[in-house]
Amino acid sequence: MKKIGCYLVFLSMLFLFTLSACKPIPTQVLNQPTATQVENKPTPTQVVNQPTATQVVNQPTPTQVVNQPTPTQVVNQPTPTQVVNQPTPTSSKPSEGLEFKPLDNSTVYVAGLGTCKDNDVMIPSSFNGMSVVEIGNSAFYKCSSLTSVSIPDSVTKIRENGFAHCTSLTSISIPNSVTSIERNAFSNCTSLTSISIPDSVTEIKNDTFVDCSSLASVSIPDSVTEIEQFAFACCSSLTSVSIPNSITSLSNEMFLRCTSLTSISIPNSVTSFGSYVFYECTSLTSISIPNSVTEIGEGAFYNCSSLTSVSISNSVTEIGNYAFWGCSSLTSISIPDSVTEIGEDAFAYCKSLTSVSISNSVTQIRKEAFAYCKSLTSVSIPDSVTQICKYAFAGCTSLTSISIPNSVTTIFDNAFCNCKGLLDINFNGTIQMWKNIAIYFQWDKGTPSYTITCTDGTINK
Repeated sequence: MKKIGCYLVFLSMLFLFTLSACKPIPTQVLNQPTATQVENKPTPTQVVNQPTATQVVNQPTPTQVVNQPTPTQVVNQPTPTQVVNQPTPTSSKPSEGLEFKPLDNSTVYVAGLGTCKDNDVMIPSSFNGMSVVEIGNSAFYKCSSLTSVSIPDSVTKIRENGFAHCTSLTSISIPNSVTSIERNAFSNCTSLTSISIPDSVTEIKNDTFVDCSSLASVSIPDSVTEIEQFAFACCSSLTSVSIPNSITSLSNEMFLRCTSLTSISIPNSVTSFGSYVFYECTSLTSISIPNSVTEIGEGAFYNCSSLTSVSISNSVTEIGNYAFWGCSSLTSISIPDSVTEIGEDAFAYCKSLTSVSISNSVTQIRKEAFAYCKSLTSVSIPDSVTQICKYAFAGCTSLTSISIPNSVTTIFDNAFCNCKGLLDINFNGTIQMWKNIAIYFQWDKGTPSYTITCTDGTINK
């Protein structure tokens, strides 16, 4: 029995040893993670697809809010130092570095741009305790980067060439304190689009706005009593102008080559048109000359090729040389009885002119007065005329008939040359009276056969 008991103890121990051999050791569990690794599970410092304590996926951090402004920024709203479409506080400050020179002990004038780098210049009202009263001669001449200027109300004068050739200048503010704008002050400011002249200004000098090719509108106040020659010449974008009642004369070349000018209002205060005042205003279609005007100057409407109608008042006594030369769209003209003189080439090359009525006060048809009016078909010369000058009707190829009074004493050479359609000349005098007229050589050169009908018979060529 003792042996059997020992054998059973041995078997029990063998069983326990075998059973323990079939299990994992304590430091490793088969197919299970260790204490430092759990398969497909996050560690304490990492959560898969979940934000950490310091990070939230797709959510803003405490210092950032997605699509919302930060405390120092508001989206689409101005910051405290900037207002949208409004100048920043620094833009209202006078420009620094401008050059000033003294006029006396208390006043200075702007002498130049100096070291100023501003494109938008704000001129101060004072400098070193002295008042700024003038923009000096050529102060900003050829400052090609200058785009705008603000002038203080301490300034009374803008001197000659003050802003001439400032080709980038688009706007300028002129205060009511300014009484004088001198010649060439804004000449060749080719980017300037509009200008308002204050009521304090009494005259606009020569060439003030000449060659301001972008200037489309201008406001001239009633305070202006004189606009000198070339003031708005070659302002090729200017479309319309209203002349104030304070103006008495339109000066020479005032609107010369304003090629976009379509209309102009002329008041009854105007008494005369200067020479070439509307020279080559090729878009001007009509003009009404008021009853106050007594003289239309030389070349006043020279080559106004779109001018179709003109109303000449009974107050006009003189139509100058070349006054309507080359007005190729003008179809008819009535010259009132008040006119005593029609100048040389006054209506030459008016190629569409079909009829003309000449006043009974005219004594002379001057040289080339109606030359090359190729559509003119008939002309009646009044009894007041005594002379028909050289080339007066030369090249009027459609002219078929003309009436000449017995008051005519002289017909100069080439007066009717190349009038190739002329058939009838009606003379209200006798054949002998016709023969008594001093008719110069080749007065009818290039004119084919025609008949002169006198009161007592006919003369055939």
